[in-house]
Amino acid sequence: MAVARGAGILGAALAAAWAETAFGEGITPGHAGSFSAALAAGIIIALVAGAASGWVCTRLLSRRYRWAVARAAASLWRNGQVVSDDWPGMLAPLGECTAQALATACAETQRLQAELERTLSVIQGMSEGVVAVNPRLDILIVNTAAVRLLHLPEDALRPGVSLRETAAKHPLTEFLDRLLAGVNTQSAEVEGPNVGNRTVQLLGSPLVDAGGMVTGAVAVVNDITRLRRLERVRRDFVANVSHELRTPITSIKGFVETLLDGDLEDPDQTRHFLRIVARQANRLDAILGDLLTLSRLEEGDARQTIEMKAVPMRQPVENALQLLESRAAEGGVRLLVEGDPDLAVWGNAALLEQAVVNLVDNAVKYSPSGGTVRVEVSAEEDGAVLVQVRDEGCGIPPEHLPRLFERFYRVDKARSRSEGGTGLGLAIVRHVVLVHGGQVGVSSTPGQGSVFHMRLPGCLAEAGRTPDGVPQRADGFPKRDDFQSQNGTK
Repeated sequence: MAVARGAGILGAALAAAWAETAFGEGITPGHAGSFSAALAAGIIIALVAGAASGWVCTRLLSRRYRWAVARAAASLWRNGQVVSDDWPGMLAPLGECTAQALATACAETQRLQAELERTLSVIQGMSEGVVAVNPRLDILIVNTAAVRLLHLPEDALRPGVSLRETAAKHPLTEFLDRLLAGVNTQSAEVEGPNVGNRTVQLLGSPLVDAGGMVTGAVAVVNDITRLRRLERVRRDFVANVSHELRTPITSIKGFVETLLDGDLEDPDQTRHFLRIVARQANRLDAILGDLLTLSRLEEGDARQTIEMKAVPMRQPVENALQLLESRAAEGGVRLLVEGDPDLAVWGNAALLEQAVVNLVDNAVKYSPSGGTVRVEVSAEEDGAVLVQVRDEGCGIPPEHLPRLFERFYRVDKARSRSEGGTGLGLAIVRHVVLVHGGQVGVSSTPGQGSVFHMRLPGCLAEAGRTPDGVPQRADGFPKRDDFQSQNGTK
């Protein structure tokens, strides 16, 4: 500003000097021209000097403002806010607005980050597998259940990895590829070694943005192995029950029709037919009884509803042998008890007796005349009681052993039916042992006989009672329900 004032004074002085000369000598036509030229020169000098001064001042102010804005920006970057002294006066409102906008944006970013972390935590905690990919099949999201169910290495299933490179032939990759290609495939079932010999269900959906563009796809993986196994068991069970029931019903119906057609006049033939009808009716009753027993044992709360107490094995073993004594004698088979039948188990006497009856009955059926069926009771090192039923029959081929305890499974179907078996005896044994928290198994050598065993939880000496009379398990702890009963608190 001082420069501008100096330039103005210089221009005015030049103009005044010319004016003084002109007026002092008197104005002539020549002086008038000179005065005009001097005045113009003074004005030009003043304008040029003012412009130069303004340019210099603008440069200085521009540099100051740029430095102040840079300092304010640095403050925003470091602290998320601007100190008012950092801004030039005229830009202070802009700085405050910027700081407020930045604070709002930071709060929204933190909220979205927390929401994202919660969503990822939920996805990681799911028992179902979840895999999300972009259109190039690069993994965006994957949880641990997906790695386990899809039977893929962790390196092949992690964010950023392309399924086209790490699992190009895997059923998941093919499923997502079809989904992204627009094929109407919303679900698929996969089983076999590619998924760890499981049966898994893939449910898929494309990922679509607000504009309707497909930005990827997501697949949910469910393990339905147990469901499919139960469906197969149900189908087989219904088919087997229908077949087993149809056989005696058909026989009964046929003989009744024969009697109604005129054979009633022959008393001997009538009695023969009625004995057959009675035998088939008994078989039908046995099948229905076994089915009801299995249904009761398979209830989810069977272990809570069945009364348990200390049971010396002598009781169910002797009752079973007495029940089968006449049948064994008819076949020329001896029944023996060996070991220590006074060992007690924690269980239900009636169910244990039924299990022993089924095992001994099965052994008698397949033992030759003159053979021996032995029931051996012994103690295990951990306190469990081992009950073994050993026969001298024809033995069982090894390929049949894993399925012996399935319902209606028979090694020799024709012989089993001729012996009057229901096909449910060993299945009942298995469920009785499971209800008691034990284990059941079989070992056999063709031509040398078979050994069926039940491993049951044992109780302490004889009646399995403490000095106070409270029933006690092999682990040394009283049974809670019976302890409450003894004290009148149940």
